Amino acid sequence: MPQRSTERGKHYPQGHSNRMIKIPATPLGIGALEELTAAGVTLNVTSSVTPDQYTQAREGVWRGAQ
Repeated sequence: MPQRSTERGKHYPQGHSNRMIKIPATPLGIGALEELTAAGVTLNVTSSVTPDQYTQAREGVWRGAQ
């Protein structure tokens, strides 16, 4: 069974202090933001075109940081 993308995302930067994962501001990407932020993964949110996408991404990162 394949790993969920958030599980792979958590392991990608391990051992590399300067690795960043780009996450698109799509429904699936926004869903992963909170979990990856909580895991301490450095993220770059891309393709945030609408104010609603920006707000959802910001709130997901904020919840994950808490």
